[in-house]
Amino acid sequence: MQRPSFISRQNHIAQSHVRFPSFIALVVFTALSANGDSLPSRLAVPSTPQGATVKAAHEVTTLDVALSPSAGQGIPSATAPSSASDGGPASAANQYLGRSELPETVRTSMLTVVRQHPGLTRWSGRSEKFLFGIAVIPLLTGEIRARAKPLVLSAARLHAEGELLRAKSVLDSYSEAGLSDATTLQQAVLAATGRLDVGGQVQGLISLSGVEGDFAVWYILADERSLTAYLLAPAAMTKVKIAYRDVMHQQARELMKGKDWSDALLLWRHLHQRQLVSQSLYLDAARCFRELGQDDDAIHVLSESILAFRSSATADFFERAGDIAIGIKTAAAQTLAEEAFNLASRNLENPKSPTQASGDPGLELP
Repeated sequence: MQRPSFISRQNHIAQSHVRFPSFIALVVFTALSANGDSLPSRLAVPSTPQGATVKAAHEVTTLDVALSPSAGQGIPSATAPSSASDGGPASAANQYLGRSELPETVRTSMLTVVRQHPGLTRWSGRSEKFLFGIAVIPLLTGEIRARAKPLVLSAARLHAEGELLRAKSVLDSYSEAGLSDATTLQQAVLAATGRLDVGGQVQGLISLSGVEGDFAVWYILADERSLTAYLLAPAAMTKVKIAYRDVMHQQARELMKGKDWSDALLLWRHLHQRQLVSQSLYLDAARCFRELGQDDDAIHVLSESILAFRSSATADFFERAGDIAIGIKTAAAQTLAEEAFNLASRNLENPKSPTQASGDPGLELP
């Protein structure tokens, strides 16, 4: 199979002023459902620019994008669980990126983001001086597939453009606090504010698109210095940091459901290094270490969590920590389990008020 490459390029100017998220794939489905014989000319989905092809890379010299999702509407993404090998959007992205002629550092960054966020259909991130946006949209089936393909690819392009500009805007606003995962950060800002309004401009953009199985894939790559993007209504840093932690923790739990303990721990370490921890995060990290047979690390995490939340956690937390520790057959683990159960017993005898028992438990305890 031929590897996609940047060899064939065509220069053009593209301007898009879009309200995101306008679920463009849904527009295509709706427009075609009434009459499968033709595509209505009134569809407000930009077509592939004149002179560009959808199978070869092209370079955009100028791109102006105004993005504004409706409050509470969210960033569209796949809701069904997916993985790198189940034939879904993440699998399509992995296979397509794996064949693309990209700098190895960029490809590795792209594949890592997709692997760590397998339930999404759009991703973004940073690799050295580059920012990237990736979008995957399912193709229509049956006789209509060939006719609808250009529209679906155009939709994928718009989503990839949006990912790129949103990534730039949120990273510029919050990366100084160590919030460096662009895909997670977008969701965190949206969770904190209910909207993600972005404006910006990019020059010297390179993109590549094609079909992988039953999906249209489009990725965009740009030197970060050529991007200008900004949040129209930035959220307070404290709210975004808490949302960032909880969004990434939920992503770690999705990886744990698939028994991907190592990748879940990568997310845990990312948060731990930034001191974005919670009671439930510690317990989930300890479970991952146990599943990997790293009992010493599990004990270390449990011990650190009991020390950190000794005066604020509830009996439930201490009981769960004790349950994990007692399953490790070492003297240190048994001593820690005894300490955890004693703390749980004291809390049950003298229950804390809601204020005393704050301790920021994070997501619901596992």
